[in-house]
Amino acid sequence: MDSWKWKKYQLFVSFGLIKPKDLDACVTRYDIKDYEKCLDDVKSEIKDNKHYGSFVSLVPLRKIQNLPSMRTKTINEVEQARKKLSKMDLSDVSGIWFKRIKKGNAKHSFWGRQSLMLDDMFPRILSSDLELLNMKGGFGRALNFYPYFKSDYVRLRRIDRFPFEITEMHAKDTPSETLCEVSNNICNKLSRYQRSIFELGEFVKSCDVRSMSIDFYCEDEKMTFIDWDSGDDSKIMTKLEQRMI
Repeated sequence: MDSWKWKKYQLFVSFGLIKPKDLDACVTRYDIKDYEKCLDDVKSEIKDNKHYGSFVSLVPLRKIQNLPSMRTKTINEVEQARKKLSKMDLSDVSGIWFKRIKKGNAKHSFWGRQSLMLDDMFPRILSSDLELLNMKGGFGRALNFYPYFKSDYVRLRRIDRFPFEITEMHAKDTPSETLCEVSNNICNKLSRYQRSIFELGEFVKSCDVRSMSIDFYCEDEKMTFIDWDSGDDSKIMTKLEQRMI
């Protein structure tokens, strides 16, 4: 049976943000008893220099439970993850995922997170924040540690149907003028997906949840969605289970 976490990821496909083949290409799932094989596969792909980086995520046995993810960008980090897993109590863990960030030759590579307020006015009047972080500053989860960033960071805000406007910028590795241009290009690319994102937001709102965020990375012309979160995943799972009955 598919885990709750996988059903949540499949909503990317349902709302047209990811093609099924792309989802399968970026996530490989293992039973937790096979975590050694998972880490060996990660190690092998690092040696082949196939990806910008990767991380492994634990999948809870119970429906809604937060478990750690471990960055595995280097072989040393893989071995650190192996050591950590060997000492963990895995009785509440059902699986482990190998999640890849594809390697490209982009001139500009950024993590992004769009956050939406799903209040009574949504989607007629939109309140949305967008955060961008240069990939040099670490993995996408680094966005959780605002304002302690090691590289370029931009925050933008969009009210109603007006374009995103920059409200905060820290240019550390990129000239400010270039950073403004890159931010504008990312906003233009993101606009192509806004209908799908709004439809996902309407579904989340129908579950009586009032906030959501969606994470992606952008390399020049390519944008890839990698995760999403809501204010209360348990309500979303309940709605999905009702659909399946």
